[in-house]
Amino acid sequence: MPKQRPQRVKQKRQAINQRIEAVERNIKIAGEYLESGKHADWNGFRPPFNPKERDGVGLPPHRDWVKNVYIPRQERVLNRAERLLQRFALADVEPTVADHRADHT
Repeated sequence: MPKQRPQRVKQKRQAINQRIEAVERNIKIAGEYLESGKHADWNGFRPPFNPKERDGVGLPPHRDWVKNVYIPRQERVLNRAERLLQRFALADVEPTVADHRADHT
């Protein structure tokens, strides 16, 4: 990772931490929906185009979709954000060979 200002790195870490918190909150809400049906009208479950309706009333998301599609996607997003955060931590601890070369030129 090229050298960056410490403030910029701090802002990036903070943004990643906020993203991780939001995704964990989304997974928690999805789990509560599967357990009790709570949060059926939550914005995160709304389709981007043409929501399904029956008799003019919007339908809640299908439980199989939440379990087999929504939650795994959110878990992948969470995994990627955590890996990125780990890369930031490794960059602080272990300087790379490229960083040493850049310092000596």
